[in-house]
Amino acid sequence: MERSSIGACLPSIGACLPSIGACLPSTGACLPSTGACLPSLVRAYQALVRAYQALVRASQALVRAYQALVRAYQALVRAYQALVRAYQALVRAYQALVRAYQALVRAYQALVRAYQALVRAYQGLVRAYQALVRAYQALVRAYQSTGACLPNLVRAYQALVRAYQALVRAYQALVRAYQAWVRAYQALVRAYQALLRAYQALVRAYQALVRAYQALVRAYQALVRAYQALVRAYQALVRAYQALVRAYQALVRAYQALVRAYQALVRAYQALVRAYQALVRAYQALVRAYQALVRAYQALVRAYQALVRAYQALVRAYQALVRAYQALVRAYQALVRAYQALVRAYQALVRAYQALVRAYQALVRAYQALVRAYQALVRAYQALVRAYQALVSAAQALVSAAQALVSAAQALVSAAQALVSAAQALVSAAQALVSAAQALRSAAQALRSAAQALRSAAQALRSAALPLLRG
Repeated sequence: MERSSIGACLPSIGACLPSIGACLPSTGACLPSTGACLPSLVRAYQALVRAYQALVRASQALVRAYQALVRAYQALVRAYQALVRAYQALVRAYQALVRAYQALVRAYQALVRAYQALVRAYQGLVRAYQALVRAYQALVRAYQSTGACLPNLVRAYQALVRAYQALVRAYQALVRAYQAWVRAYQALVRAYQALLRAYQALVRAYQALVRAYQALVRAYQALVRAYQALVRAYQALVRAYQALVRAYQALVRAYQALVRAYQALVRAYQALVRAYQALVRAYQALVRAYQALVRAYQALVRAYQALVRAYQALVRAYQALVRAYQALVRAYQALVRAYQALVRAYQALVRAYQALVRAYQALVRAYQALVRAYQALVRAYQALVRAYQALVSAAQALVSAAQALVSAAQALVSAAQALVSAAQALVSAAQALVSAAQALRSAAQALRSAAQALRSAAQALRSAALPLLRG
């Protein structure tokens, strides 16, 4: 609402200034009747005309500065929309990373369960080995007690040998299973490290987005300061106009006193009829010239009114843009509420994830897929590094543009007395702000691309972890 007040104030300049031009020519219709005996009044009238022209130029410069501020504001709005899209892309990338992390957690739990199964199997082998040792000792005692190699003892010993060989094979299979478990665990560790690096890259991208948003806020504050400087320049223009009106009124009073003196002079010179008639003819010629001047002025007033109508149409378009921006803010609030609902759903999903499938054999098959996912994540990380470097360059350009905007605003404040020069400096500053907003928009697009790369990497990591869970 504060920005739209510029358009509500500036047209009043054009509505007041032409009134001087509507009054000042009336003095030109009467002053020649005095015989131009007081040149000081003519010089004062000419000075008022020049001041009026200077005020008109200052008003035009303020209008151009206002238009430049509107363009800068529109550029800031586009940069803000680009930042919102980049933030949404980062949110989607974060959600993909969360899903990949959940898949890794499920795979880790499956590994824990497989390790527990391996421990139980190893304990069973130990108990079987101890039972074999006890059977062998009993067989030795039976052999020592009989002193002979009976067929029953031979068969028992052969059965004991076969049981021991089977135990050895079971132990070797357990060793191979443990080695496969170790390889799966190492693959899971590498996947977790890759996920951690992706999360750190996402954090850095989010920090860069925050810095870009802060730079946008600073640019908006600079725009507000430029608007305040424009308001102060408008107030100075209004005060100059009021002073001009007061000077014009003083000139009218002096002219009225001159008319009274002229009337006394006419009564004194009634005998000079012929000179008076000549004076009347000159005066009539001047009146015709004045009428032609009035017609030219009326044409100028009509052209100015057309310009005011065009400006009012521009103000209405700006108000429609403000209403659209308010609707965008309401949509963003609805998006925040939807995101909160999504967080609650995610919490419910975390509570429900403990009931997932227990399996170990799929870890071996998923290892190669996890390696491929890790390689894809490395490539995505390299793409993110390049995007981050582009973002750093864009942020530096934005800082330079913001500094240029602050310098331009300070120049506008210091040059408030010279309204035309101050308005031109404001136009230059607004153009610099437009360039800065465009650079910010480019940086937001780079952020968005980086977030999409992160999202793709997280999806690949999740796809690699899913076979572990299906097993």
